[in-house]
Amino acid sequence: MNMETKNNWFDVNKKGLEQLLNGKSRTFAIAELIQNAWDQEVTEVRVQIEKDSAGSHNHRVVVSDDDPNGWQDISDAFTLFNPSNKKSDPTKRGRFNLGEKLVLAICKEAKIVSVNSAVSFDDRGRRPIRTRTETGSYFDGLLKVSKSEVQEFESYVKTFLTPDNIETCVDVLGNKFVLAPHKKVTEFNLQLPTITSDVEGNLKRTTRMTTVELFEVEDGEEPTIYEMGIPVVGLDGDKWHINIQQKIPLNMDRDNVTPAYLAQLRVAVLNEAGHLLEDDEATNDWVSSAAADERASSESVERVLTSRYGEKRVAYDPSDPEANKIAMSRGYTVVTGGSLSSGLWRNAKASSAIKPAGQITPSPKPYSDDPNAEPVTIVPQSDWTDDQSRFVEYAKKLHMDLIGKPLHVSVVKVNNFSAAYGQCRLDINANNGRAWFAPSNFKKQLALLLHEFAHFYCGDHFDHKFHDAICDLGAKLAIQLGADAQS
Repeated sequence: MNMETKNNWFDVNKKGLEQLLNGKSRTFAIAELIQNAWDQEVTEVRVQIEKDSAGSHNHRVVVSDDDPNGWQDISDAFTLFNPSNKKSDPTKRGRFNLGEKLVLAICKEAKIVSVNSAVSFDDRGRRPIRTRTETGSYFDGLLKVSKSEVQEFESYVKTFLTPDNIETCVDVLGNKFVLAPHKKVTEFNLQLPTITSDVEGNLKRTTRMTTVELFEVEDGEEPTIYEMGIPVVGLDGDKWHINIQQKIPLNMDRDNVTPAYLAQLRVAVLNEAGHLLEDDEATNDWVSSAAADERASSESVERVLTSRYGEKRVAYDPSDPEANKIAMSRGYTVVTGGSLSSGLWRNAKASSAIKPAGQITPSPKPYSDDPNAEPVTIVPQSDWTDDQSRFVEYAKKLHMDLIGKPLHVSVVKVNNFSAAYGQCRLDINANNGRAWFAPSNFKKQLALLLHEFAHFYCGDHFDHKFHDAICDLGAKLAIQLGADAQS
């Protein structure tokens, strides 16, 4: 007894395997045949589907290729999980040596013919046959597929991303067409997890550099992750088809990837092709998630924020409320805390893609906390000019008349303000110039005093309370002047 026979522990029930596939569209079977053909050394693959006979619900499917070497081991077609040369090659689509078996499970009869061998399958079982091809191989099967499933396949196969060097010709019930290439947007190289096998043939995960291609999504299609041209995972709201030129770590049904794999892929797409997004696409969920990832580049974060908020943007600054209002008055978009996720805020700040309003449009601050700021010089009262003394006395009297509290006034020399007021203290800048303190400039002096005294009630220039305070002080002054005129 040879070792192969001795270790043959399992028998596979064809009907049972077929029943397991009943919830799955039969179109997958034809896709399996096409992808297996693409994996060979071929330049042309042909697919023909025709109705078996009048009144029959079966369809005959023939998939042929022009690989001059044909099948290397035709037993791969009927030996479940047979060790396969595809397992060790990440650039081949098959991995479990399962595809042909799933196809055979839903066939009433079939035959596989190649250059050096051939086998047929029917009610009597499996047996070798003498038929051979001069070049290439073909699969000829009678499948239990309905007309609607055939029509579904016709639409499905048109979404395939056919390799550039292979012409794929399709004939579905007499409707003949050649798979047209999708429009490629760009491509880039990326380190991605994949599947290979060790020296003993055991499947293992590894990481290798591969090519990632982006294709436009055509009308009626949904964005999809492709494995070497075969659609495997639908995407929700993404911009492009993403074609991975190596095996993708998939589940046994080959219809899903892990969240970590998808996140890595989307971040790379944003980093490499984010500049191709329209502004209104920058708010898509996949873009937001990718831009919030720590692997997102500073350029990507900058582009996303610019698309959403424009180049003139600031972060809301709770430490300087007035700065936020100044920013809005100057045409900036003030981005509040809830507008971005925590990850995107982190990336935006780390890349300086957005700065607090207090740094871009700071509110007036007469005295800086910066230790390197120019010091303020206080002018001794003995050095005041007559006009400065007159102004100081008037300011004190006006403050008492309008607010009812005494005012402390200092004359200072500084370069960053005309006057500063707070807690009943007024600093007036001598650098305003001698002419400014002259009696002839009384209108400007009075306007400044009313402005500064309004800060007794409100410190925010953009708060309506501040403007109301100026109006109230002006009204009090007018009443006082009217009363003085009558007395």
